[in-house]
Amino acid sequence: MKFKVLPILLHSPKELTGVINCHFLIRKLLDIRKFLIVASASTLILSGCSSIEQKSPQGYNDVIASETAIYSWTAKGQMLFSCAYDEAGFYWRFERSEGSLRNDKGQKMADLLPDLSIRDRDGHILKIAAYKTGKRKHPESLKNLLYKVTSAPNSGIFKGMHYVERRNALGGQPLSKCSAVQKEQLLRVPFEARYIFWR
Repeated sequence: MKFKVLPILLHSPKELTGVINCHFLIRKLLDIRKFLIVASASTLILSGCSSIEQKSPQGYNDVIASETAIYSWTAKGQMLFSCAYDEAGFYWRFERSEGSLRNDKGQKMADLLPDLSIRDRDGHILKIAAYKTGKRKHPESLKNLLYKVTSAPNSGIFKGMHYVERRNALGGQPLSKCSAVQKEQLLRVPFEARYIFWR
């Protein structure tokens, strides 16, 4: 970004009596300094806003076309499964997830609760439900998923949220089937993903 240099408007020669008006020059320099600070701050703010991709690569754009990506956090946690049985045989049945969400500075922003809701640091709860399923990055990874917000708090960082997107998940899926000797046993599978919050 190019900055325009503000001209320093000096008094006319008649007003200069051999001694430079230092107070006048200082005021002008301070004006320039304020201008540069504001311009630099604006650049940082705009670059921060544009750091979150405003289009989903998962084909959800028809849903979120009028939405704005507000937060992009890293989720780390575990998916819990229990060994169950039906007419097709034994399988790992999903029970719940648990984990936390952190920003790019490593600061904890929220917790992933067992009922799929998300709780921020101040205790506000964002309730979500699976809405659209995308592709998975690897066979052993969770699918990309768009959640629809079913209940948003009236205050806090989750106020007014409409959708939450799980993107680029790694892990979270059992690597093998369970067997009779594992019936009712729990399996914890670590995962990592990117969570995008849309408003």
